[in-house]
Amino acid sequence: MIEKWKKKLGLDKWTINTEQIDPASVTYPDDCVGDERFFVGIMPQEESLYATIFHDRPLTEQDVVHELLHVRHPSESEEWVNKETIKQMTITEINALTWNVPDVLTDVFNQFDEDADAYKEIERLRILALELGYDFDYGLSGEPTDYWKLK
Repeated sequence: MIEKWKKKLGLDKWTINTEQIDPASVTYPDDCVGDERFFVGIMPQEESLYATIFHDRPLTEQDVVHELLHVRHPSESEEWVNKETIKQMTITEINALTWNVPDVLTDVFNQFDEDADAYKEIERLRILALELGYDFDYGLSGEPTDYWKLK
């Protein structure tokens, strides 16, 4: 799982290890209770391209993506990393051969006006998609490349 996400996030040169720690060794805030009472964190060493994910419960794929995003984007806020984690977990590449796009999003893409400015037009369609609970990225040609469902 870690290798898959290293590749997807452009961290191929990094060595990422995990280390389970004893929950008794973690000091939790008093208001941290129930399911929120856990620790998952990463300690990167940028000069050696080495990082360790420390955790006191079994890691999920979402944990791995979240921690690797901290390595890939060290200056981004926790809020940004949280949003990007959700995006990365739900992103789907658009396959032109099988057209794996939901009908509601296909309807949006079909509204593309070939006579309009491509960038303005794709941004107009993106606003429509957002209203329907989807977002998407697009390439330089203004063609959608992947999409994800918003939560």
